[in-house]
Amino acid sequence: IPSFIPLPSLAPNEPPPDPPNAPSLSLNSVGAHSISIRWTPSAGGGEVQKWEIWRRTGFGSWFKLGEVFPAQLSLTNTGLSSGTSYSYQVRGVNTEWLGPFSNMISATTSVPPPTSTPTRTVRIAAASSVADRFEVRSNGKPRAG
Repeated sequence: IPSFIPLPSLAPNEPPPDPPNAPSLSLNSVGAHSISIRWTPSAGGGEVQKWEIWRRTGFGSWFKLGEVFPAQLSLTNTGLSSGTSYSYQVRGVNTEWLGPFSNMISATTSVPPPTSTPTRTVRIAAASSVADRFEVRSNGKPRAG
């Protein structure tokens, strides 16, 4: 199976371009709902007319996330689920070729810290008329106050 696929020629009287080389892909940043990637074109190879960005969730199927102009060398994927693994690959495309894919990178979005536990103050009157203050947390463990 070839690592690139020839496309039909758009200019039959000109020599076909070479296929683009695979770019080098790296991770920029990871948040709770976003992942930012960047890629570096490899030297040589044919002209890149656009970049295709591919993604999969976990070990699911790959799908084309989108295409960007050749001068754009980064992408921030937003609206992601927290605590989920995503993998990415990028490849260059020109009039004749779908270039080979970059290295694959994977990242897991972070999980935001839990929100604070609500507290409630309960006053209990003792037989000696002395009131003790307790803080009752949602986990059911009282704390004397």
